[in-house]
Amino acid sequence: FFASLSTECPERERPAHVMILFTPLCGAHSEAPLCYLLELDDFKLLLDCGWEDSFDTDHFDLLKHVAEDVDAVLISHPDMAHLGGLPYAVAQLGLKAPIYATLPVHKMGEMFLYDAERHKSSREDFRTFTLDDIDLAFEQFVQLKYFQRFRLEGKGRGIVITAFPAGHMVGSAMWRISKETDEILYAVDYHHRKERILPSLDLSAFSKPTVTITDAFNASRPPVRQNRDARLLDTIMSTLRADGSVLIPCDTAGRIFELLMLLDERWRQHNIVSYRVAVLSNVAHRAVEFARGMLEWMNENVHRRFDHSRYHPLTFDHFLFLHSMEELDKLRAERRPMVVLATPPSLNTGFSLEIFSKWASQEKNAIIFVEQGPEGSVARMVVEEYTKKQRQREESGMDAGPAIITVDISRKVPIEGDELEEWEERERQRRGGGGGAASPKLDTLPLAGCHKFSGWVQ
Repeated sequence: FFASLSTECPERERPAHVMILFTPLCGAHSEAPLCYLLELDDFKLLLDCGWEDSFDTDHFDLLKHVAEDVDAVLISHPDMAHLGGLPYAVAQLGLKAPIYATLPVHKMGEMFLYDAERHKSSREDFRTFTLDDIDLAFEQFVQLKYFQRFRLEGKGRGIVITAFPAGHMVGSAMWRISKETDEILYAVDYHHRKERILPSLDLSAFSKPTVTITDAFNASRPPVRQNRDARLLDTIMSTLRADGSVLIPCDTAGRIFELLMLLDERWRQHNIVSYRVAVLSNVAHRAVEFARGMLEWMNENVHRRFDHSRYHPLTFDHFLFLHSMEELDKLRAERRPMVVLATPPSLNTGFSLEIFSKWASQEKNAIIFVEQGPEGSVARMVVEEYTKKQRQREESGMDAGPAIITVDISRKVPIEGDELEEWEERERQRRGGGGGAASPKLDTLPLAGCHKFSGWVQ
């Protein structure tokens, strides 16, 4: 992300001079998650607090010096890139400020973090933050509606914050921050087009702000083709008809709903019953249930359709919502082609990585990336390797062979043998017990394991 400032100096005299200072803590001149510090005089606003699902604490080298001094936090989107660092910042860095967001960002943000924590803690000894830390962080949330002018109190007296629709995800917001005659617009990852359920951004937010903080993340990418949805559906259906299955790595509770709407339309229009569609995440069912309650945050077409037929667009009768690999394995036992939307989109861990390791080496299957993976992620590596092989084929006119991808897959498994005896001895010494101390039960033993997979993608 690139954070840019555009400043306009009004000719009229200002009743008071406001000192504005903007400091990127992360997410400037890089693709790193967003975290910015905006100071209005002596009032400190944190704009987003993102983190990648690798959860490297070095990411907070700058935030840790200012977290305790932050007076308020504004969150724009519910995904990891915008709020993933909140549990750690609250539990470990002393962030105690109120956190302002819309209702969907609050609820869906919890789903994103619950899913991410479960992916890590179920596969490794993950202690960077816990489910309790997530709950603690979200207790500090203050929910606001779109266009609600909220006046801060105390040290922030005179500052007004307003959320405007940003598109992109349900409840996503651009923030207008006003003090005296100065207006600062914080607008990142907004989407100008109305989609199946999402409204477009609200242009009234761009009414000649004094300062604009925005991003140019997609500026260097080629424009999106207009037939993108048709090409996606054609790829899915051709794979299924060839007896292959499709994996789509996706997010937990953000862009996934637009993707599900696209698939639902196709399955309904053509009455498809031969091919299963499954959503696999740790919070799959809860995320959809929450989304169904967010009707007022969707666009007017959704409202009219619901008012006319009383049919909720997020019903998804054709789809299955799963929470474990065991549930997916039972479906796979039917030996029917299927589409699986699995988290996380980065392929760094979790269900999507496990499925990728099993399906990628089978030429009849397809792995479809509907968003660009974070820099350094397995998803980005897969796409780059595939693109390189495609370029080699075009330049040489010969088959360059499959792309070889090597990934590490961590699983928790009970320790045994000499390793178990060593652990039991350490536990006896730690507890001060003698040699006759009873062995701990199996469910209290430490679990660890790692499996390397080398697969090919063609």
